[in-house]
Amino acid sequence: MIRIEVDPDTCIGSGICESIAEDLFHVGDDGAMTPVTDVVSDEREDAVTQAVARCPTSAIRIRSES
Repeated sequence: MIRIEVDPDTCIGSGICESIAEDLFHVGDDGAMTPVTDVVSDEREDAVTQAVARCPTSAIRIRSES
């Protein structure tokens, strides 16, 4: 399992993460992105990795859970 961490001061709410994995990320009407869940199963790790790689401000990080 992995954990999603978001830096709210860096996030610009572009919505790229939500377009990649709408079940994991949500950008509200105010432009703030919040993870739908902070712990992600191994099956969705590829989607989170893509969201991290495509985030224009590097606001999303992942941490492995042991």
